[in-house]
Amino acid sequence: MRKFLLLISVALMSATAMADKDTEGYMFKDAQGCYYLIISETEVMLTGVLNQNDVTEYTIPETVTHPDGKTFTVASIATNYRSVTTASGKSSKLVASNQTDAKKEMNGVSELQQFMTPFYYMKKLERLIIPKTVKDITTAGYYWTTGGNKISLSDNGSNILYNRGNSDFPKQVEIIIDADNPYLEKVDDVIFTEDGTKLLLYPTTNTRTSYTVPEGVEEIEHAAFTRFSQEHVDFLEKVVLPSTIKKIDDCAFSYNEKLNDINFPEGFTHIGNSAFRDTKSLRNISLPSTLTYIGAYGFIYSGLASINVPGSVNTILISTFSHCKEMESVVLNPGTETISEYAFMDTPKMTSMTLPEGLKSIGLLAIAGCTMLPNLTLPSTLETIGNYTFMFNTNMTSINIPTSLNKIGKGIFTACPNLETITVDSNNKRYTLDNDGGKLDKGVLYGNSGSNGEMDELVFFIPKNKIGANNKTMIKQWIIPNSVKKICAGSMGEHYIV
Repeated sequence: MRKFLLLISVALMSATAMADKDTEGYMFKDAQGCYYLIISETEVMLTGVLNQNDVTEYTIPETVTHPDGKTFTVASIATNYRSVTTASGKSSKLVASNQTDAKKEMNGVSELQQFMTPFYYMKKLERLIIPKTVKDITTAGYYWTTGGNKISLSDNGSNILYNRGNSDFPKQVEIIIDADNPYLEKVDDVIFTEDGTKLLLYPTTNTRTSYTVPEGVEEIEHAAFTRFSQEHVDFLEKVVLPSTIKKIDDCAFSYNEKLNDINFPEGFTHIGNSAFRDTKSLRNISLPSTLTYIGAYGFIYSGLASINVPGSVNTILISTFSHCKEMESVVLNPGTETISEYAFMDTPKMTSMTLPEGLKSIGLLAIAGCTMLPNLTLPSTLETIGNYTFMFNTNMTSINIPTSLNKIGKGIFTACPNLETITVDSNNKRYTLDNDGGKLDKGVLYGNSGSNGEMDELVFFIPKNKIGANNKTMIKQWIIPNSVKKICAGSMGEHYIV
């Protein structure tokens, strides 16, 4: 009896040790060569299917056995295959046999990468069957750092079948959900959560030109409609959102190049990162007063002709509207305080931009490359302008320096050859415009570093300055005042003195 109890005790200790070891945060490969990421003590996420290249129909397993013998439930499907890049540049699969090794593997990792769908190599696949155990098909997943913290993995604008539309994958995949699955529901080929509040996936097998999202849907999940590398399966032109919609997640409509009509009802609050990236046919949208967030790269490379952003959006994030080649007019409203780097960069048709009172900062290259923008009025509340903010605005003729502006980045007017008028508010103690005792007709912008109370920084020499009788002579020589201790970067970079 004692020996039997000892065996039971050892078995229980081993099971406990296995449960402790098999915790969330690392990947393993099963006997069939497929990869899984452990997301809890009992559940895993399918991240890669191998050795199934010739199958036309594939059923995702309900359970999988770890090499150590523990069985996990397959509860999620990753949107991308996983790998890591180390500091030395070496790429490898994110796989370890236990949690300790997993943490060691993260040492020296400089970047987490995700590429390809888990079913990338299954080029003959026609039907994918999702079992009753799968709860989620949009999860990005995570991994543990050596410090025990989670690192999120973004999905780079893809859903589980995102690259099934390119020339290497002539067949589109039909997704079938097990009838007993209590988590997912398929309606008219579109996949939702069972309660109908989240739209998870609009498959590439759909050929509609118009789609109405059902009432009750509150969120369109990550990459639900994305068409990255799927030009020949891009049909959708119009999407009607329900009154219940609150959120469009990251990359949801990215690369829908035919999409030209979508509504945003009052009550809607959130547009995710890259949500409408490369929607080149999308010309006009109306944003609701309830919107509070537009993600980074939200409308980058879109076809928008104009945008009026409600003041409820406090920050215009990085590259939100950059490279919008058709953008002509921008209106920002009171409540917006920050324009981040590259936000409106390279919008060559922009001729009008309204900046609101309350705006405090404009970031690096935020309004650069707006070659048709003739002038700009900066609000009295503006405090900082980042580096090269107005670079290559070749049509800009005038700008003002308001009272509150106390920091101008380097080279903000680089390649602005037609800038003729800079006005400085008389109450601004940081900057002043001086015409060198009347010798210059357009003057020089100076700054006070605060070290000696003098205007000791040469910030910008206005191009095309003239001198002499009636200011008709182009300058051949100009002597920088003795008070100048610093010539700021880009201040005279255009070589206007000949």
